[in-house]
Amino acid sequence: MDDRIKNGIATAVQTAGNFLRKKWEDANAKALDIQRAQADAQRIEGMLEVYPVVGEMLGKAINNINADIKPVSDLSQIAVGTPIGKTHRGLFVWKFRAHMRRGACDPAAYVNRVLQTELDEITAIYGFPRLCVKIQFAADDIVWIAVAYYSDTIANDSGVKI
Repeated sequence: MDDRIKNGIATAVQTAGNFLRKKWEDANAKALDIQRAQADAQRIEGMLEVYPVVGEMLGKAINNINADIKPVSDLSQIAVGTPIGKTHRGLFVWKFRAHMRRGACDPAAYVNRVLQTELDEITAIYGFPRLCVKIQFAADDIVWIAVAYYSDTIANDSGVKI
């Protein structure tokens, strides 16, 4: 056989192989995306089921601390419209909103530390898995609170990250 014919056949086979490999990779990527979406949906559904329990524990923790967050009488005072969120790290969190007291002056790090300590005690009493809390002060005396399972968070030398 002529070398040009052999090269032509080899090029055609290589091109077809590349095409089929690309199709196979695309199908696998699509299947992985579907599996991830299903896993995320199951995770969110499970978290929604325990949202009232987490809200009740958080409300008790807020009421027990002597910090700049107003006391809470029921879940409706801290619940938000979209109760589950996903952080930029891919971590699913429960979201809550509380209000600050007038003349609040405690730094967010202090309030976060006190709230975390109290929430640890309450989850131990309930027999619930340990939770990690992260607060953020916002405009109009609003305190955004993110709560996640401690086992899902990224723990390192500088502390727990949500």
